[in-house]
Amino acid sequence: VVQEIVKRANHILTGVVAQPDDGAITRLDALKHDVVMFASLFKEIKNFTEIVGLDYQTVAGDALTNEQKRQIIELSRLNYEAVEPDVADHLEKFYEDQAQLARNTFVLLTQNLANESCLLACLREESRGPDRVYVGALNVRAEAHGAGIGERMLEKEIRNLAKTKTIEAIMAAELQAGTHYVERMGAVATWFEPYSGSSNSRGHYDIVVEKDPLPSMLVGLPKEALLRMYAADFKNQDPFTKIGEPIILAEFDTSSQMDVVAKLSEALLNEHDYRLTRYLSLDPAGIKRLYGFEKISTEPAAT
Repeated sequence: VVQEIVKRANHILTGVVAQPDDGAITRLDALKHDVVMFASLFKEIKNFTEIVGLDYQTVAGDALTNEQKRQIIELSRLNYEAVEPDVADHLEKFYEDQAQLARNTFVLLTQNLANESCLLACLREESRGPDRVYVGALNVRAEAHGAGIGERMLEKEIRNLAKTKTIEAIMAAELQAGTHYVERMGAVATWFEPYSGSSNSRGHYDIVVEKDPLPSMLVGLPKEALLRMYAADFKNQDPFTKIGEPIILAEFDTSSQMDVVAKLSEALLNEHDYRLTRYLSLDPAGIKRLYGFEKISTEPAAT
């Protein structure tokens, strides 16, 4: 990708040397889009402003401009329509409600082009009391999918908020990035909400990143030890027969077994007081996943 971008830039500049062309600057500006799309594949982004042409800002909901609202709605609709058509239909009503917007803050990642600003990604944070905040509605432009931009935004905000608050969020059952939230950011799933009707998803997990985490037998356990535990005690066994045990580990192929994942998650989290505390990808594509459920004491961990 890098070689291709450099090749295109060199071709434009060589042409300008041979014959001056007023359109060259416009064509070079167009390359910025590709650079942004792939930048995070090649380096660890600690600050989005490291990339020229990006603007990372936090805006109060009731201070959003009409243009910012328009771009957020457009971006959100494109992402929601594929999975939750009903949600997409309610987007405009949400952004017309100033009282509701006032309870929210928006994090916007914008690419500044020659004559316009293009929203690449956005995230919503909703206050739910003095020590709780909901983080969600993460939407990333389709061209940037796979570049890690959304994960970087979410991780940056969660790590900052988690210093003083318990964070609430939801995670679609099919979401591959869910493994990132649980394994890297310390989220645990406490409830499974099944979907029906027009939704193309099996449901979502309610997840929390707790300021004061509860005791856990699985959190922090090295991946290799977790896999050994699975192989010794759970492999080739029906996880439903393990209900009642302190720990349940189950491996699923999410390309063909999501109905079973949804059924098991609903039973364990909603009916039997388990939490999903581990969520590992077992192949590069994230299709095979290991789920770790455990019963957890409601007493806070000792400090």
